[in-house]
Amino acid sequence: MKQSELVDDVAARTGLSRTDAATAVDAVFEAVTEALRRHEDVRIGGFGQFATRARPARTARNPRTGAPVAVEASTAPTFKPARALRDTVNSGASS
Repeated sequence: MKQSELVDDVAARTGLSRTDAATAVDAVFEAVTEALRRHEDVRIGGFGQFATRARPARTARNPRTGAPVAVEASTAPTFKPARALRDTVNSGASS
């Protein structure tokens, strides 16, 4: 699903105009992004938790040459789905 499809879905579910739905979706994404930038967790009940994880500096290898390459420390966003979301997704899976 693309963001434009998400906006259409939100508009249909809420009765908002497409413009208002786009504003709401953008506001949610901006709020989550800003919280993660401040290294704050974002917990959405029944959906999951967005967080950040520190990745330490390390030495990797160039796969082509085998030469060592320094990889700088960084912070990566992570998402851990709630049990309710996992159960919903898995209930639709065919085994």
